[in-house]
Amino acid sequence: MTVNIRGKQYSTVAERVKAFRGDDASRSITTEMLFVDGESVRFLATIADASGRVLATGHAEEWRADGKINQSAAVENCETSAVGRALAFLGYAGDASLASADEVDGAQGRANRRSQPQGETPAQEALRLLKERFSGEDAAAAWLDQFGLSLADVGRRPDEVLTRLRGQA
Repeated sequence: MTVNIRGKQYSTVAERVKAFRGDDASRSITTEMLFVDGESVRFLATIADASGRVLATGHAEEWRADGKINQSAAVENCETSAVGRALAFLGYAGDASLASADEVDGAQGRANRRSQPQGETPAQEALRLLKERFSGEDAAAAWLDQFGLSLADVGRRPDEVLTRLRGQA
C-alpha cells in the first residue's frame, strides 16, 4: 500500500517488508542499535542473501524530544526507519522515493507540531492532520479502515488515530 502525502505516493515500511518477504524468503533483515541514550537512538539495518552477502544497509536516527511517539517509542521508531531505508536501497520504495511514508509523515508531523495551534485538543489535531494528509473524506476513511478505525474514532479515540498518523503501527 502506498500513502498519498502532499500529492506524492510513499510506501509504508510494513508494505516494503511484505513485498520483500514475498519475493525471496531466504533473505534476512537484521538490525543493530548503534547508539542509545536519553536524547537519541541510532540503528543500522542490514539486508543479506541466504549466503550472508550484504545486499543493502540503512541507517536511522531518532530524537526522544521529537514528539510524543518518540518519548516512549524512539527505539522502535528508529529501527523501523532503518529497515525502511535499507529496503528502499534494495529497490522496495514504491515510486522510487527513498523515504517511507512513515519517515515523511514523521518529518511532516514534526513541522506540524512546531506550528500546531495552542490549546488544540487531540481530536482537533487528528482531524487537522487527516485533512492535511488526505484530499477527501473517502481517502481518509479508507486509510483509517486499514487499522480498524473509522472517521468517528477521530473524536472517540484521537490518541490512537494520532499514533497511526505519525507512522506508528
